[in-house]
Amino acid sequence: MNESGKSGYENLIDRFLASGEQSAITDGMAVLVEHLKELDVAGKIKGIFSILRKLKHKKSDVKEKWARAADQIIVDGYTTGCSDVALVFVTLCRAVGLPAKIIDTADNDWIDKPNLNRLPGHAYAGFFDGEQWVIVDPSERISGVDIEKDKRTITKEGLDFWDMGIRNFDDMKRTFLEIINKKPV
Repeated sequence: MNESGKSGYENLIDRFLASGEQSAITDGMAVLVEHLKELDVAGKIKGIFSILRKLKHKKSDVKEKWARAADQIIVDGYTTGCSDVALVFVTLCRAVGLPAKIIDTADNDWIDKPNLNRLPGHAYAGFFDGEQWVIVDPSERISGVDIEKDKRTITKEGLDFWDMGIRNFDDMKRTFLEIINKKPV
């Protein structure tokens, strides 16, 4: 227990209910999910997946990746890839009262043979269902994912990408380099 009377675990849950700079819950987002708040956890997740389905996918310049906040992605009506989808997912989870975090990964094949011109990985999310953390692939709208079976390694976890220090391709490259440097020889 700490000074607040909460355990480290409770503080962790509280941390992932908070908004980050990139994952701030705006009034528009709160209205978007208002109808989901009274549902059980499964209903909330199903409703969030339904909202994600409405976002179009747009190929974009790498400069746009990791640069927009969750509310801007929703206003724009499109995602640029798994990072945007995961960001919107965790933000909407928090808006309905579910602690949630971004889980960024690197492909294991890339870790074995790095090429800094491309950074293959995937952004997952985790939400706390009241008893345990559930790993989700928001892009595929699948709960209960096993990252190791997907042949990926977690690079970072956080409130959002900006919270993890990732705002552009160079930041993501540094994150991938950290994984290479931690790899046993």
